[in-house]
Amino acid sequence: MDALDLPAVERFIAGYGVGKLLAELGDHPLAAPIERARAVLDRDPSQLLSQLTGRIDRADRRYAEIMAAVDAAPVEGLRLVSASLEQPGVAPRLGTIAAYRRLVHAVVVLDDGDTCVTASEEGGDLAVMSLATMRVLSRLEGHLGPVNHLVGVPGTDLVVSGGDDWTVRVWDVPAREEVRRLAGHTHFVRQVAVAGGKILSGSQDGTVRVWDLATGECLLVFAGHDADVMAVAVAADGRAAASSSMDNVVLVWDPETGAILRQLYDSGSRLIRFDPLGDTFMTVPSPDADPELHQSCPVWLRFTDDGRELITAENRVIRWDLDTGTKVDRLASSQLQTRAGAVPPDGDGMTLVGLYGVHVWRTAAEPTVLTTASTWSVTYSPDGSTLVTGDDDGGVVVWRGRPGAASIRRPAHLGYVTGTAVAPDGRTGATIDVTGNLQLWDMVAARPATRHSLDVAAHQRPHPSFDADGRLYTSGRDHIAVWDAAAGVELRRLPTPPEFQPFSMAPVPGGLVASAGDIGGVVHWDLATGEYRRLDGPAAYLHSYLMLPGGRLLAYGVHDMRCWDLASGELRWTRTTDTDRPGGPAFLHAMPGAVDTEFICQSPVDRHSLAVYRLADGRSLREIPVRGSVVDSLRLAGALLIAVSDSDNGRAFLHRFTPTAGELIHSVELPTLHTFRFLPGGGYALIRPYRTLDEEVMVVDLSNGSPCARLSTDRTVNQVTLADTGGTALAVDSEATVHILRLSPTFTTR
Repeated sequence: MDALDLPAVERFIAGYGVGKLLAELGDHPLAAPIERARAVLDRDPSQLLSQLTGRIDRADRRYAEIMAAVDAAPVEGLRLVSASLEQPGVAPRLGTIAAYRRLVHAVVVLDDGDTCVTASEEGGDLAVMSLATMRVLSRLEGHLGPVNHLVGVPGTDLVVSGGDDWTVRVWDVPAREEVRRLAGHTHFVRQVAVAGGKILSGSQDGTVRVWDLATGECLLVFAGHDADVMAVAVAADGRAAASSSMDNVVLVWDPETGAILRQLYDSGSRLIRFDPLGDTFMTVPSPDADPELHQSCPVWLRFTDDGRELITAENRVIRWDLDTGTKVDRLASSQLQTRAGAVPPDGDGMTLVGLYGVHVWRTAAEPTVLTTASTWSVTYSPDGSTLVTGDDDGGVVVWRGRPGAASIRRPAHLGYVTGTAVAPDGRTGATIDVTGNLQLWDMVAARPATRHSLDVAAHQRPHPSFDADGRLYTSGRDHIAVWDAAAGVELRRLPTPPEFQPFSMAPVPGGLVASAGDIGGVVHWDLATGEYRRLDGPAAYLHSYLMLPGGRLLAYGVHDMRCWDLASGELRWTRTTDTDRPGGPAFLHAMPGAVDTEFICQSPVDRHSLAVYRLADGRSLREIPVRGSVVDSLRLAGALLIAVSDSDNGRAFLHRFTPTAGELIHSVELPTLHTFRFLPGGGYALIRPYRTLDEEVMVVDLSNGSPCARLSTDRTVNQVTLADTGGTALAVDSEATVHILRLSPTFTTR
């Protein structure tokens, strides 16, 4: 078979599967992108041409030859033209073992390098599995309720677990039996540690208990903390212990006597509990606390092999000299929201896991990101050849153990993508992640352009927004940045009021408006002067804006609708909306033929109706039942096209409003929708259907609802943003892969 005869390759996959094809290809340059697209091609071999376009390494010496073969068999429809995270050299995911249905709290690999034991939020059993066969072999039953932590006993086949049933248990894994049960805690056991013949268990009862591994006798109860203990560690020789508590205190102490040797730092934190919510709490650091130190309780503690230093981790990772109690180094800092960590057997670097994925540090300042999916636990095999992580969905993921090779290029995003935007001409895109990284995209060349680190406040989630002239706006700690996105240049910064963090932004002629929710009100900036002023009216969560003739600004929010005279900032009128209705984009349009006098929007009181209002005073004129929620609208010559989704019955209804009437054009059967975007002309739509895996983006013919182009991904698609031209789109999946999509002109001309 000629590997560059791509139609023949597609037929081969359909007949024999991707695995056999990869065996045939050997080290052919096609093998790598096909391997990266394997999950997609196993399901749908017809995706071959599109997947090759997006996943082949542009640096490959045969790139031009392969792309010429792709172009010789053009894809009509929807083509993946770039997949930003699929970088050469990244350690492959060797497989996933479906161990549970809920999050995996802990993973341990025994000395044989194959037997893996895991603990979960689901039930009280430990799953025993083989990494070689990727199968669960058996389960160790005994705990009542979630098992929160698990460690192996070096040099043995024993593991030690702690759970919500207040007990610590010792297990003989080959014998599949519980050896010992240790009782004494009066609340959940959060973590356990083993060294020097001793077991340490930290509990939300505020104590750490020291147990004799051989007899199960409780040797000591350490009560030095004033709050729930969340993490414990013990030095390899058993001569020193460390523990952290919810109030952000880390203590180093003697496990023989319980004497406190050192408190590493004083954050002055206060712990606020929300008793009606059970174990919900918030740590408030002192305003005078050192910002370079931990701002919340470290959840992972580890002594160095010689016992002279301690590593503590939450978002910051700090190494401490225990002789002096001083900070030796801040090893890493990220918005990962760390939950666990591991150091490879050779001591070179570390791996941290958390809410925003798996980050591997070697010698580089930036981590290698294996995934941005929420992860709870991590460990290495004894020889370091395998890395094992536990995820949110009960999966145990097995990776090649040394992903931090020099050949790896940094991915576009290190965490969950919070916002996407495409310029009106479709030539430039922007994505922002939870860590504050702004990535600009050349949508024509289908490749990353420039990357920028935004100055954002903690917990701020900036969203990008383009205006009609192609300027890009992003929010920062104390400003709004204005960008020439095509050139990758920040043009200026617009100052914001104190404590103002935009909930929503909208470009308006000559300026910008933004709402900051309950704090900061609604603000209008004048681009010519760079100055801002607050618009009349109380603070509000606004999410939809519409500029109308005469300088009037309409806004639709969670609790009300408003109309301003933008030139003066005067609030003309306000109307209350249904406060029980969840916030989200609300449809706002001027009525065809009455743009100076009437506007139409989603009804504030009935989400299955539209409402027409008089612009002068906000008076309701009429309600129009539409049997669903508005998902998109399109302004056509002399008319307004509206799509309404009835998710309960899997149908969409298309309505046309003209100056004289509103009519239901027809209804069409569509899958339950996450995303619906009209393509120019209104004959087709780009949709993201809701399915079990939610891994597809489609173009559908709105005359009959039939899919006429489909793009599959290998992960859940979270966001889709379409250019106004309809020719390009950005799609972002659950692991922060940014896909650039190109649509056939066929779909934008009808």
